[in-house]
Amino acid sequence: MVIGTILLVIGLTGIVFSIVQFGGLVEGLLDPGEDALETLTFDEAGSKNVMLEEGEYEVWREEGDDLGDLAVTDEEGNSVFQRDESQTITIDRPGSRERTYEKVGDLEIKERGNHTFETDESCTLYVTESRPFFDSFTSILFFIVVVGCSVFGMVVGAVLVAWSWLDKKDCPYCGKTVSKDALRCKHCERDLTQRNRVYDQGVNHKRF
Repeated sequence: MVIGTILLVIGLTGIVFSIVQFGGLVEGLLDPGEDALETLTFDEAGSKNVMLEEGEYEVWREEGDDLGDLAVTDEEGNSVFQRDESQTITIDRPGSRERTYEKVGDLEIKERGNHTFETDESCTLYVTESRPFFDSFTSILFFIVVVGCSVFGMVVGAVLVAWSWLDKKDCPYCGKTVSKDALRCKHCERDLTQRNRVYDQGVNHKRF
């Protein structure tokens, strides 16, 4: 009974925790428009200088924006941009319009400094920190494991609680609940084996 109740409480707590964490996970997904370290708006073909720290970044654009050719170079004129259009993110949150972003490419900044973004089309670019797929995968995997263990705990707990109730009976003397196999009532301390024997004998007499 106690173990079953504990498992039920732990399982329910795990479910609630998972729901809260899932909400945070969804909210924590990359939104280039909101999470951009730099937002570069080009009204026409041209270039803009941006100070970037050492690290890895991603460049995104909103679906429908023309991009054309994009070049990103450091202060020495070396290219730090690698084209990669393999990802698309759709953001649909309450109270705002649905937006779809397309990844343009990756930046690998080896040294802090000014970097020049140059494009031959009018567009808006969003520069975000790189988020490895492994981080998202492990978060989702952790969420699945927690939910699975919580559901399992709740099922086992419910079975144990149900079994404990089925394995009970009422004391014929005081009416309180005792174990089905109890030989003596733990409440009134009356001998239950004698009562059962008398009852069985009464049944046998009635049969004859």
